[in-house]
Amino acid sequence: MDAITKFFSSKSPKKHKRPSVTKKSPSTNMKQSISPLMLLSMQMPTMNMTPSVRQRTGRYHSEQTHIEFVNGVKQERQQIVDVNGTKGTKTVIVTRNGNTKKSVKRLSAKEIECIRRCEFMPGLFNECDKCINNE
Repeated sequence: MDAITKFFSSKSPKKHKRPSVTKKSPSTNMKQSISPLMLLSMQMPTMNMTPSVRQRTGRYHSEQTHIEFVNGVKQERQQIVDVNGTKGTKTVIVTRNGNTKKSVKRLSAKEIECIRRCEFMPGLFNECDKCINNE
């Protein structure tokens, strides 16, 4: 072959592959053990169980509907709880004879914490009920 055909040929010379070399992990005898004094001197991260206000950004929505017939009159009552972050509302909607009454109140911080822990709070909607009955 002359030099020109070698230069323009599509076949390239084969490259030789090197055998793979595996690295051996150090044996267990060579590992250093940590003394109890060193463990005490290391600072361990502390975990706070209560999340900060910025971390409490979950959303919660609950809606309950109760229907009663009193003296042949249908009364529908809805209880709604909405929590968005650190703010929330409780709502009571009563529909009787086509007339609708609605009361919306803000949730306190204690009520929001109880809702997050899935605790039952008796009398949560009493404040809303008083407003509807007085109207």
